[in-house]
Amino acid sequence: YCVAFYESYGLPAAVVRYSNVYGPYQRPENPYCGVVSKFLIAARTGQALCIHGDGGQTRDYTFVEDAVDATLLAATHPRAEGEVFNVGTGVETSVNDLAAAIGRASGCEITVDHIDRRDIDNIRRRVVNIEKIRRMLRWSPQVTLDRGLEETVRWFEETGLLRAGIPVTGTEAPTAPKGSPAAR
Repeated sequence: YCVAFYESYGLPAAVVRYSNVYGPYQRPENPYCGVVSKFLIAARTGQALCIHGDGGQTRDYTFVEDAVDATLLAATHPRAEGEVFNVGTGVETSVNDLAAAIGRASGCEITVDHIDRRDIDNIRRRVVNIEKIRRMLRWSPQVTLDRGLEETVRWFEETGLLRAGIPVTGTEAPTAPKGSPAAR
């Protein structure tokens, strides 16, 4: 609709399509949050990281600061008007590799349980092509997966979510301890 309104009425608009955004403020109790915060909580509470299928499926994990920077650029750059941009890293990372990276970032020895594949997530490989935003707006992601995970762990530690020790089972997830910044 944004592009249609741009073309029909000259309404300045740009569209950004995100790929697996993660980072600080992604609360694990939100049922729509991504795998990163769920894996971090599981790793820190000594639970197995549950991976649907064999873990070879790939995704493009984008740190929230990069997503914000790309969004602001698309919102303000004159060349972005009427365009659609993919926002990601352009790097495929398997879920198994993500689990290992979470172990490194959290300082935890992890265990993985491979469970049944979900019917809702049957796409084996998912990575976005960011060439258009790179070429037109001169944007590229600045945060590597490892650095983004380290910053995310730091935020979880500062909020008390990783120290809460509340296990994540099924659809349950921990809440921030009373009085912590995340509980406000």
